[in-house]
Amino acid sequence: MIPGLAARCEALGGSIAHALPTAVDAPRRPSAVRSTVGVAAWFLVVLGPAAAGAQEVAAPAPRSGDGGFCAEGVISSIALDRRSVFDPESTEVGALSWTYRALNTLHVRTAPSFIRRELLFEEGDCYDPFLVNESERLLDAYGFLAGARITAEDDGVGGKSLLVETQDEWSTKVDMGVTYDDARLNVEAFEVTEENFLGQGIFAEFEHRQRREQKAQSLALATPRLFGRADARIRFGRDRPGRFFDQYVRYPFIGETGRYSVRQGYSQGTTFFSYSTDGTAEYDQVLVPQYREVIELSGAQRFGERGRSWIAGMTLTRDVIRFPGPTEVVYGVDFDEPQPYPGDLPPDLESQLAESGATRVSLHVGTRRFRFVEYQGIDGLRDRVIVGHGFYAGATVGKGFDLFLPAGVPGIDDVFGRAHFSFGAPI
Repeated sequence: MIPGLAARCEALGGSIAHALPTAVDAPRRPSAVRSTVGVAAWFLVVLGPAAAGAQEVAAPAPRSGDGGFCAEGVISSIALDRRSVFDPESTEVGALSWTYRALNTLHVRTAPSFIRRELLFEEGDCYDPFLVNESERLLDAYGFLAGARITAEDDGVGGKSLLVETQDEWSTKVDMGVTYDDARLNVEAFEVTEENFLGQGIFAEFEHRQRREQKAQSLALATPRLFGRADARIRFGRDRPGRFFDQYVRYPFIGETGRYSVRQGYSQGTTFFSYSTDGTAEYDQVLVPQYREVIELSGAQRFGERGRSWIAGMTLTRDVIRFPGPTEVVYGVDFDEPQPYPGDLPPDLESQLAESGATRVSLHVGTRRFRFVEYQGIDGLRDRVIVGHGFYAGATVGKGFDLFLPAGVPGIDDVFGRAHFSFGAPI
């Protein structure tokens, strides 16, 4: 258990931010632990310190050739020690050692180019312990790395030699969900995932899910390295009522050094909205196709010192919900053969099928006050963790407008607000 105390206070049913950079998964990248500063699942605005995407560093270290003075010396060399998943020398059992070697042969180690691109420094830069620690924390946040450590030694001529050590996790995963129902075996879920394809941090996944009204197959690809340090993800597939597609590209904050973050996202698709009759009708389920399209543009800027910053941002979204029909019914559990709804829809059901849309503008402000401490032996799965001590507080206000909507779709004119507070400290 990490020795921290987290207290959250959320207002108006929404979360504006996460503060503990080592305790959040990340939908940002499926394979990585991430900390996000957002306002809701549909308008994620900025990524916090565990995000491995980036932009320019707030105060880049001067190169030795610039005539500047490096108080702690110049980085003269950077060496990499990339370890595979298993250590065959850790056991004296011959069969187990052979198995470790075979699995390591099947596994593609994280590429040196990927590791070097995650570092916030290069040979020739002034040695900055803060940037070294940030780089270590960003590498450590990747789910396909079991750990990362960066050490520095004097090179004998007034500079620093750095050693970057990483160890991979097994990144290929197969997951199957099986149930026994109605006197038969059902495969309700099947997933094949590679979290570190070709050692480049690329996420690839095939997913099949089938349960009651859901019968969906999808493919997903994500990369933390689109056009440099931007993150990108695309997912597409098909469910019973139609196809779906979603994508995003984001240029997030990098650790505590990044100053700007932008995000573009788009998603659309049709799914079934299912109603159960609870035995009050001759049919058992009512299926209503629901189409939703969301477009998002957002940006944020961070001000202040490293670890003691203010964040201001804005999000623009357009959200449209439609019901393309027709409404269908299911007898028993035969979801493969739905039938047209018999007769007119009851008023209670018809009132819930009103199409709607809104273009919303949201303004965000928050503050971060964090320092990061390394602990040894406090996690049951890992010997070393980096924990954030401090807090994040943020708030959002927004307004919806009846603008830029498809013809015939009623607009929603609403005002909303959200607040969030997160706190972490040793106990």
